[in-house]
Amino acid sequence: EEFNLRIEFPCLDFGGHYILAVFVLSFFQTVSAAPFRVMYHGEHAYLADSNGMTLYIYTKDSENKATCVGQCVQRWPIFYTEKVMVPAGMDPKEFSVITHPSGQKQNTFRGWPLYYWVGDKVPGDITGHGRSNVWFYVLNPMAN
Repeated sequence: EEFNLRIEFPCLDFGGHYILAVFVLSFFQTVSAAPFRVMYHGEHAYLADSNGMTLYIYTKDSENKATCVGQCVQRWPIFYTEKVMVPAGMDPKEFSVITHPSGQKQNTFRGWPLYYWVGDKVPGDITGHGRSNVWFYVLNPMAN
């Protein structure tokens, strides 16, 4: 990833001559952060993306088959990352990719399609957990 940092200083007065000093620093950073991470709510571990946004499953889905479509997907956006890297202690074979009925790719965990919840606004939010008694975060993803 390329990051640009622009630092602007106020105009400096050098005997009636104003100078605006601007420095631009660009650098490349390789990030090895996993697209998945394990978060905690009290004693409960749950699955999140690399930014800490909670990932959910829909109990009306079935193994490797997503059924949340139309307005449902507007409230529960599909989670997909091309590079599946998992936290230490988790098995990468538990993650896969399916094609959602919309044609988009979607990641799965143990066959369950993964979603975000639009009501979660900041990392660590779990406001979708238990919603309508059919949406849940992935509880204890490191357990077998």
